[in-house]
Amino acid sequence: MVSDVSRITTDNPATFTDGSASGWKFFNGAWTESDGVLSVDSGEGHRATVDDAWIDFDDFTFEADVRITAASGDAGIVFRNTANDYGVNAYQGYYAGLDGTSLVLGKADNGWHELSRVPVTAATGVFHHLKVVAHSGRIQVFFGNAATPQIDMVDTTFRSGDIAVRTFRTAAAFDNVSVVKNTALDAYTLSSNFSAGQGGRSWRYQEARGGGVYEDLAWDPRGWWQGSGAWNRVLASGNLHPDDHPTVVSWTAPKAGKVRINGNPRKAVAGGDGVNVRIIKNGVQIWPASGWQAIGGADTTGVWHGLSAEVTIGDVIRFEVAQGETDSADSTMWNPTLEYGSGAPLGQ
Repeated sequence: MVSDVSRITTDNPATFTDGSASGWKFFNGAWTESDGVLSVDSGEGHRATVDDAWIDFDDFTFEADVRITAASGDAGIVFRNTANDYGVNAYQGYYAGLDGTSLVLGKADNGWHELSRVPVTAATGVFHHLKVVAHSGRIQVFFGNAATPQIDMVDTTFRSGDIAVRTFRTAAAFDNVSVVKNTALDAYTLSSNFSAGQGGRSWRYQEARGGGVYEDLAWDPRGWWQGSGAWNRVLASGNLHPDDHPTVVSWTAPKAGKVRINGNPRKAVAGGDGVNVRIIKNGVQIWPASGWQAIGGADTTGVWHGLSAEVTIGDVIRFEVAQGETDSADSTMWNPTLEYGSGAPLGQ
């Protein structure tokens, strides 16, 4: 059923039951509710969002049963949405949906940007279960009753927001809509967890002084972490710039377990003679196998890393960026995600 969602808060689990359409705000389309099922006609980007200014989900599990009538159209769920208006892509958030032959994840910011698409078979006229699990920067999308996600990726454009259901060029219906806020943080992404306080969400912002010595950077009121050198900086986007000393972001394990460490260090802009990067755990290098991983001055694609490590409480994993011959144009995008779990690392 879909129902009165006005009681949802970000502090409590929420399940939409007892069937009525109150608590929804509609953008485009002719929406109706019958027997606990929310339905809408075909059109260009019809959307129904939870009408509550207090809704602001960041980490959650969002589920719905979705039925489409036209295999060429798609329908699904919107999440971490921070804006709503009338128009096909007039929102700012993520969308996970299905058409007759594929499952898609994308994002809109008054324009559409597809992130991933995988083949599935979704017959028209019957309900299919759709589930999104969002932890920090990691987004997993499940189709049917799959135990493992069909889409599993990291994107940090939108950190939190409201939730909605949406259709595109098909009539559609939604049933068994539910959302539960995940209060236990099991995934950590630098840009999502970035703060003006050292140690917030397990992250510290530092520079390497040599001999295994690390010093904390100072918060600059202009909005970044600043080190001893003019260019030792860490920005909220995951942009690290070294100076004479390497710039470092450090993550401290809040509990024991196995963590997956995924990321894509790359030059933010082409220029300079490149940088060198590496990952250190408790003073021992774990990536690359030895030396430094070089990233050329024009390499805005960079390299991917996906590795796993066992940690105990208090273990420290550091991501270090060092200059090449000079620190000219050394801005480096490196936005790692560490997630507890026993599975394989994310695919690139």
